[in-house]
Amino acid sequence: MSEPKPKKFYWIHLVTRKQVESALGDERPSRLRSQPVRRLLVAALSLSIILASVSELVFGDGKLGTYVEGLGLFATVVIYLVLRRSVRLLADAPTELLDERTVAIRDRAYTTAYWVLCFVAGILAGILIANDLSVDPMQGSAMLFVFFLTMGCLPCMVLGWTLPSESTGN
Repeated sequence: MSEPKPKKFYWIHLVTRKQVESALGDERPSRLRSQPVRRLLVAALSLSIILASVSELVFGDGKLGTYVEGLGLFATVVIYLVLRRSVRLLADAPTELLDERTVAIRDRAYTTAYWVLCFVAGILAGILIANDLSVDPMQGSAMLFVFFLTMGCLPCMVLGWTLPSESTGN
């Protein structure tokens, strides 16, 4: 019997084998892999998520609100992709492409992200309870938007915040 062909694209993780292997094996020095820059990216990503989610509440649903929301969404996607690259796609890499150490780092980041997400869900539930469980559709959609954006970005954000700077290997 022949061995199964290795996967080239991982649909659940939205990465290719080549992307992950080149990101993990990259030896070139990069400013993106220093902890202060990663933390700055995490802060910028948090602000862009907040900007995108509260824009309609602050600016209304007119043209200005739509433009600010679009700008926030664009900034969120761009910053997330840069952060994802700076943590070497570790949060999105499938287990079969990682060694035990990197699997442990990734799993610890997912556990921390889960706890942070529970905290965010608690805050959103508190807002709902404070409003007697009645939220207008605009505010409710903004809350769901924040929750899902945060859920998708949190593992990379945790890795970006906690990973130490990589040495340049001079």
